[in-house]
Amino acid sequence: MIIENTELKCRPCSHIGRSNCPQKHFKCMLELTPDIIFTEIKEFMYSL
Repeated sequence: MIIENTELKCRPCSHIGRSNCPQKHFKCMLELTPDIIFTEIKEFMYSL
């Protein structure tokens, strides 16, 4: 399961590495709230 912000134009940046953000904002991780994660997990579980 992959949870990501699909609205970020700078994604995916995993080819650069997890410790360096080329945009210097780390929005891909900082904007993922527990509510977003929980909702995505629930939707995934209901789809099984």
